Amino acid sequence: MLSFILKRLSIILLTLFFLSIFLFFLVRIIPGSPEMVILMNQGGTINAEELTNLKEKLGLNSSLFHQYIEWAKKVGRFDFGISYQSNLPVLEEILSRITPTLVLAALSLVISTLSGIIIAFYSSLYKEKNGVE
Repeated sequence: MLSFILKRLSIILLTLFFLSIFLFFLVRIIPGSPEMVILMNQGGTINAEELTNLKEKLGLNSSLFHQYIEWAKKVGRFDFGISYQSNLPVLEEILSRITPTLVLAALSLVISTLSGIIIAFYSSLYKEKNGVE
């Protein structure tokens, strides 16, 4: 039993690792770099000096491997940084939206469970009419 649990736990950790790599590089592939979004939200013209300074501040001028390691360390500490859109901490924004999300998930679970029970009950009552014996 312990070996089964350890095997499953290792699979989960490996999946999370590959998912983190995928998400990290997905953000890098999307058109529109973070520094450009930040500078455009500030308004005005964008010059090369501001762009270079912001890349240095965000740590985007180091290698991708180093960027991934730093990102993974921050995610491990639940430090998701500051939102480019609202300039609020990302964790704060996630926590502010978690209650409605959980209510919606619980409500959908209740509705689907009740619907399944009703349909199963109806199907068992009238199984002869459906050609099932």
